[in-house]
Amino acid sequence: MTYLSVGMVGHGKVAERHRRALEVQRWTRVTAILGRDRARATAFAQLFGARGFDDIDAFADGLDAAIVASPSEDHLGHAAALAERGVAVLVEIPIAPDTAGFDRLQVKAVGRGRILATHTARYLPATRLVADVLAAGRLGPLREIAIDRRVATRARPWRDDPLLHHGQHAIDVLTSWFGDIDVRSAVARSDGMSICFVAQVEGGAAVSVAVTHGADRDAMRVTLTGRDRGLVTDGFGRVETDLELPGWSNTEPDAAYAAAIDTQDAAFVGALTGDGDYPDLSIARRNLEIVERVRALAAAR
Repeated sequence: MTYLSVGMVGHGKVAERHRRALEVQRWTRVTAILGRDRARATAFAQLFGARGFDDIDAFADGLDAAIVASPSEDHLGHAAALAERGVAVLVEIPIAPDTAGFDRLQVKAVGRGRILATHTARYLPATRLVADVLAAGRLGPLREIAIDRRVATRARPWRDDPLLHHGQHAIDVLTSWFGDIDVRSAVARSDGMSICFVAQVEGGAAVSVAVTHGADRDAMRVTLTGRDRGLVTDGFGRVETDLELPGWSNTEPDAAYAAAIDTQDAAFVGALTGDGDYPDLSIARRNLEIVERVRALAAAR
């Protein structure tokens, strides 16, 4: 029996969640871990019979695919290096800091390793439920969507960009529901810890998105207001509405996130083996175009 040999770039909580998702895939084996510190990468890898590396050439040798879950600032470099070596790659958000970096990555990958971007938010149970509710018109004509994402301080040696990371997840959710969004205005805090923007979607509904890092706790609230009904969700696995939702059961965020990674990574493997579909890479570029529009409007204030 032939298996896909999959490597993991990074050995933090996100990498571990991906590893667990791949562990149950019938045709995959996680065989290698790449980290800045070889001892830490090896210690993590030995927990499940893999090998740890700090050299990307040695890491990539014999790999069919890899998931890039390293610090955000390293995603582009790792993805490009692996694609050049013929390894298929799934890259955590952000795949690149901007569209220019994204385009350079695509050039490097031509005729070599396939590249796909994560769309974890699209696979979250609450996101998928809302997509079904909207498609069925169960809220009536939509009037307003508000997304408020708060992220507690992380003990990391690197710093996330609120817009590029969690803001882009929100953008990806919106584009999955509506196809595109027209950003009208944006404002960012001077210390770079928060970003807010206002947009409009097809049909005229107003959208507001606020992302704040350094909050006292992790929290998200997504509110959809229609002419006939409303719906509130934590964006992961809990929904409040007076709509009847046959078969739906609320789940806690960690369980919802784990389910989303499981489904997403199964789709990634399916795309590589020809047994399934995965969001086209052009979606990731479109999301980055929206990120740049938000940045430009915030900088112009």
